Amino acid sequence: MKKENCKIGIIGIGSMGTMIFHNFYNDSAIIKSNIMCSSRSAEKLALIKNQYDNAVFVPKNIDLAQNSDAIFLCVKPVDFKAVLTDLAKADLAGKIIISLNATISFELIESIIGKQKIVKIIPSVTAEVFESPTLVAFNQILLDADKEFILELLKRMGQPEELMEEELGFGSELMSCMPGFIASIFSEVEKAAFEHGYFDRERISYFLKKTLYGTGKLLLERDMSFTCLMNRVATKGGITMEGVKVIESKMPELAREIFAVTMAKRSQMAEKVRNDFLP
Repeated sequence: MKKENCKIGIIGIGSMGTMIFHNFYNDSAIIKSNIMCSSRSAEKLALIKNQYDNAVFVPKNIDLAQNSDAIFLCVKPVDFKAVLTDLAKADLAGKIIISLNATISFELIESIIGKQKIVKIIPSVTAEVFESPTLVAFNQILLDADKEFILELLKRMGQPEELMEEELGFGSELMSCMPGFIASIFSEVEKAAFEHGYFDRERISYFLKKTLYGTGKLLLERDMSFTCLMNRVATKGGITMEGVKVIESKMPELAREIFAVTMAKRSQMAEKVRNDFLP
């Protein structure tokens, strides 16, 4: 299956579904008429229609599945079983089902649609700027050629990173959730900086964003560790070191709590989904 000839179906065009549609639609190597989408929301469909001239819409999930080679499931956990039940009515032989939900296991998906080629991916919102280290796991049905095709397709969003299925949850905390964590932390930094009254919020926000961008670029391009960068900036007895001392004193407990609550919530959601799927 060649990427440029692949027929791509996207079920659900919320935040992630729209992002995937946008990235594929704007890839010159993919034929635009080969990208199809479906959604229960007439409002979201209208937004896509207004933005993309040649977008193809398919009213029924079963028809989309029947006419697609790779099917992206971008729906909420509460809707997942119903969508899979629709897909089970189609001939899925040779097709690749791609789930964007880390909490719904291969086992649960297979309990509805049978032993099919199934992939789980966890993209980040950073895919909007083609910088998503998209996490991907394959079930045992996929051939090497299928995996190669999927990994190449996912490069439309950034750099794919293959993991085992059981690693996706924690990987999601580090990658998919992290932009939200970082934005939340720096929102508080922005508020604290504004309280000092030197700059307006717009200028503070600009300074912080540029610094975040440059810091990430420096860390990646120089293959530098966080500790190394910290030591370069926070010299002994200097101003930066005073701030680092506060962070080192208070941040460890906060960081541990972040992972504790998110992982507990993930386990809770996985258990609920399992109970919903199985008799």
